[in-house]
Amino acid sequence: MSGFIGRISKGKTPLRPLTIAEPILLARGPDGRGSWQSTDGRVELLFRRLATVGNCSHTDQPVVRSDLGLVGIFDGQLYNVEELATTLKNVCECPLSDAELVLCAYSRWGKNAFAKLRGTFVGCLVDERARTVQLFVDPVGQKPCFIYQGDDEVIFASSVKAIFTTAERELPLDESSVRDFWDKGFVAPSRCILRDVRPLRPGEVLECDWDGEVRAAEIIKPPVEPVSCASFADATSRVRELLLKAVKNRLRGIVSPVCLVSGGIDSTVVSLLCAEVAKPRLLSLGGWSWAVPDIRYARYVAKRLGLELIEVRPNLGNFAQELIWMTALLDEPLAPMSFLPLSLLVREVRQLTNVVFTGDGGDEVFCGYGSPSDWIAPAPREWDEDALVGSIVPRWMSEYGKEAISDVLVGHMFRKLDQASSQQGVEARCPFLDWELIALARQLPPEVLFFGNQPKAILRKGILKDWPSTIVDRRKVGFTFRLRYLWGATLFRGLRDLVASDAVEMFGQYLPRSLRKPPKRWRTIDIFLNFPSVWKLAVWSQYNQSLQKLRNVDT
Repeated sequence: MSGFIGRISKGKTPLRPLTIAEPILLARGPDGRGSWQSTDGRVELLFRRLATVGNCSHTDQPVVRSDLGLVGIFDGQLYNVEELATTLKNVCECPLSDAELVLCAYSRWGKNAFAKLRGTFVGCLVDERARTVQLFVDPVGQKPCFIYQGDDEVIFASSVKAIFTTAERELPLDESSVRDFWDKGFVAPSRCILRDVRPLRPGEVLECDWDGEVRAAEIIKPPVEPVSCASFADATSRVRELLLKAVKNRLRGIVSPVCLVSGGIDSTVVSLLCAEVAKPRLLSLGGWSWAVPDIRYARYVAKRLGLELIEVRPNLGNFAQELIWMTALLDEPLAPMSFLPLSLLVREVRQLTNVVFTGDGGDEVFCGYGSPSDWIAPAPREWDEDALVGSIVPRWMSEYGKEAISDVLVGHMFRKLDQASSQQGVEARCPFLDWELIALARQLPPEVLFFGNQPKAILRKGILKDWPSTIVDRRKVGFTFRLRYLWGATLFRGLRDLVASDAVEMFGQYLPRSLRKPPKRWRTIDIFLNFPSVWKLAVWSQYNQSLQKLRNVDT
């Protein structure tokens, strides 16, 4: 995980320097920097690097290949390096980094190169000879890239706030995205909290010319090999094989891995497979079991696998300060309360390493939410497959399922994980979010995916078939703790001070009457009964305040 920003200037007016965004990108890339500018000054790149496999000079970016006329930045990891290097040995001699390998692949295959890459990545490629700029995201789309197209400039970056602070004109809030925040708790993945800024879609390759005009925007995904699993046992075997391969790929260069474990199905499977390759340390939210129900299950997983478990205990007397710290991580507003415990866990990870393994994606890939009937449509309708993660959408999948593998996965889970991890200089690696694995899962029939009428049957009845029912049949909760009760025990000390009156006015139509007054006049019982709404108001207030501070940055 790294941070980057780039610009195509239309040459009309002097613009703000890209370095004004560097303090924002520093958290994402604390280990090094690099910059590049075209000879005519029209295209600029700034890169902040997070060193996950050693701080070597040959991995500095932007990467410049004058012999190819190409310059690139690449944030992420390729998993088919050896295969690509062998195929491209006549084009590039001994490419030293993943970023250089991407340039070599593009010099040989053009845009078709993006269909040959396997990995988790986002990046930019500048072709000085053709005078084009390519932005690209892998087909799963875990890593973010945003683009702003203004009258005088085109800015692209891994951070919304980096664009906000660099753009020559003030970028207002997008009203539809503000409504998304209140209704869903996150901004829809097709939009951005800022007007005139949009995210790239999973698998998107966007080409701009030297004047910043978009020449093409297309979805490029690897071909999907048809698979056939004759039985539940065959499917389980193949899934396990691909998951283990995904774990090994993501362990490249990692000496002492750390896994987040909640004792749930997904994080347990990832920890189990990591333990077959390395000896990871496990990290979970600790404390009193009544307040943090995950911990007793996490302890069982650690004991059974013979691994060290590190328990992170929330500071019960400091929730207001923790919320202020948490919202400072947000690049876009995000309301799920699970963001706080996840951020606390990653903060502890940062004391140990800068890479963490998680079970994110297991529910979306193996249909783990709700019941099987929620996922299967009685009368399936057509859907825009380019908006979905995975190039195959089963015809039997319901609207509920399609929303889960698109809006919920990309807008909620991806953004939550990215902001909790990258904003603290940690790269999150998710074996379930592997292209080959997703392509396989999308082709499995519902009678296999829901074997025995059970969600995530391949993980529960297959990979974890020898595990006790207390783990396998446990109700899904994820990383959680009873924040409403814990903070309520202090009479919500400090919470009222975090909510701005203009936030109450802004969202007043959605609030109960008891909260439509200055926060200092809120009764404790009213906060307790309406805590999710109060939480949203506090998050929005602090996020909006951070934007106001950025507006005052001295150029």
